[in-house]
Amino acid sequence: RKTEKLHILHGDILNTDGLRIAGLGGVIGTNQKPWRTALDGFLIGLKSLLDQSPDLLVLHEGPSANDGHLRGNPDVHAALKQFDDQTPVICGHAHWPRPLARLATGRPILNVDERCVVVLLE
Repeated sequence: RKTEKLHILHGDILNTDGLRIAGLGGVIGTNQKPWRTALDGFLIGLKSLLDQSPDLLVLHEGPSANDGHLRGNPDVHAALKQFDDQTPVICGHAHWPRPLARLATGRPILNVDERCVVVLLE
């Protein structure tokens, strides 16, 4: 088994080929259900990751976008607006009819729900 290439990103940053990928899993909500995180815990984790200046942020539950026309969590949207960086976000959980959007701050969001995305580093 080749598990050395498998990385679970939950509050961690992976440095691979010079690319720093941060990840935060789960869904904001009551911790009575599996893979749920209280909003406070999510915000602390998000701040901790973005303070380390990753090149890419991977979230399970993404922000709402396009003035709420693209489904997502408005708390994630508000949290990302607090940061003055442009770290791109890859997320899923809620399907968007088109995969790319930008928040009002200019931050690019790639929604991969029900999609396969292949990133080639050269």
